[in-house]
Amino acid sequence: MPLVGGRGGLGRGLASLVPDAPADPTVEALSQRVEALSRMVSALESELAMHRLRTEALSAEQMYLEARAWIGANPDIWGLVAGHARAAAHDRRRFSMKREFEDLRDEYAPAGEMRWKFRNSLTAPLARFLLQEVPEVGPYMALGRSKVDRYFDGTCSPPEAAGCDA
Repeated sequence: MPLVGGRGGLGRGLASLVPDAPADPTVEALSQRVEALSRMVSALESELAMHRLRTEALSAEQMYLEARAWIGANPDIWGLVAGHARAAAHDRRRFSMKREFEDLRDEYAPAGEMRWKFRNSLTAPLARFLLQEVPEVGPYMALGRSKVDRYFDGTCSPPEAAGCDA
């Protein structure tokens, strides 16, 4: 994504302002400086794009691992969630992890580092873990796209295995 201007970014926009045959040494020096700045801007844009990709991958991995840790820290509440999902599937009712979290927040008080903390950022990976444990609830859940999908659709190995470079 260019920092300034149209398709060419900042550097190309400035370079187009410099004449092809400079009239004096000052213009020549400015032309060289503009070319150097253009290369620097292109390099920074590339670096920024790579950083965004690494940040997104890290965020997906963190979400996955935090959800896995939450399940381990809250086996009793996870069993309750799975039970609610099984009941919804049996009754052919819609099941929503976000709605489940809202209901649980009203019922249970937080305790400990991760116990009973119902963070919305965990609902996407927890919903996917729930589908692995209670597959019969699948037709009654609506899942949006999530960064963590790569760990559940076979695109990447889960972080605790080999991870993913994609």
